[in-house]
Amino acid sequence: QAELVEAQALLAAYEKGDAKNASDAELWEAKRIVSAIIHPTTGEQMFIGGRMSAFVPANAIPTAGMLLASSPSQIVFWQWINQSVNVMVNYVNRSGASVDWSQVGQAYALAVGV
Repeated sequence: QAELVEAQALLAAYEKGDAKNASDAELWEAKRIVSAIIHPTTGEQMFIGGRMSAFVPANAIPTAGMLLASSPSQIVFWQWINQSVNVMVNYVNRSGASVDWSQVGQAYALAVGV
């Protein structure tokens, strides 16, 4: 959290012309940190489990579960978990500020119910 605050402060100072002592590398690192954590449209901090940097770790357990499932009930369970993780990642990385929750709910119901 402190690293994010420092990066945002550095970028804000740069925009005002007050970061004359900052190197290009420091500015790019600050940009990388802010871009990885802050949603570009809403300006809100993104949930860590839904960020693209967490895509592989967040999907490791559902993927292993789907590969190791041996009964129909296990397959259904792990598919449900997988679709739930996908909804989380898609919500966190959405392109707009507003969300049509009825559309999200309908898509989720179709994904896990069919």
